[in-house]
Amino acid sequence: MQQSNYAVTRYEALWQHDTAYINRVARQHDGKRDSGARGYPNVLTDSRTDHVVTYEPAASGRYHVRRSVGQGISVGRTLGGASFHRQSSCEEYFTALPAGTPPVFSKAEMTLGEVQAASAKLPPPEYHPAFWQTYQRPSALVETVSPAAKP
Repeated sequence: MQQSNYAVTRYEALWQHDTAYINRVARQHDGKRDSGARGYPNVLTDSRTDHVVTYEPAASGRYHVRRSVGQGISVGRTLGGASFHRQSSCEEYFTALPAGTPPVFSKAEMTLGEVQAASAKLPPPEYHPAFWQTYQRPSALVETVSPAAKP
């Protein structure tokens, strides 16, 4: 944190899943054909993610994300299946908006009237007939589960 303006310049977090809860729900729904079984197919030994974000000031004085790094690990086994060990990582870098770009306000900083007024000032979207000539509307959802397989 910067002492002069109390700006947060670095954020660190460790997110850990509640493996006891996840494992209890997974075991309760094991073998059933419901949303609980689909949402919790695994029992976990460990599942956590750490995330670090650094911020820097732009020319406007507002802060923006400079770098975001996350790493995750998940260890466990699929109910009735094999064990697994997954690792993931993500690293992203950002640049400040060019000088002269109007400030971007969060919804918390604007009233509904201000949001509507700002939206009214935007130019209307450009119409592209070539896009609409080739656009295929989605067909009705096709049932992927056979009627016999439904509970």
